[in-house]
Amino acid sequence: MNTVEQVVEALQAHLNTAEVVGIPGRSFRMPVAAITCGDGTRFSVQASEFTYCQPRNNLGPWTHVEVMTLTENTEPGHWSQDAGDGLAGYVPIEAVAMEIIARRGLVLTS
Repeated sequence: MNTVEQVVEALQAHLNTAEVVGIPGRSFRMPVAAITCGDGTRFSVQASEFTYCQPRNNLGPWTHVEVMTLTENTEPGHWSQDAGDGLAGYVPIEAVAMEIIARRGLVLTS
């Protein structure tokens, strides 16, 4: 089984796959693909200067990320969501890793 540190490392690497697009003097990170846990639960995990993350930049490494639950009727056990919309901001990346481990590991999807 993966450790929290290994899953955090995999999440950081996944976040760094974001395509950077831009106009002169300004660049933006496109969203990365959703992740799927071993039990089939899907989450969108994002980090950029325009998401609810820390640091709020395009470089990372990130200590907190924005997470949206994509699987209906799923409540994460390692963080709380706001307003019942499935979106949670400033979630410690270690909490995301613990949720992934509790859900039988990480499967990156495209």
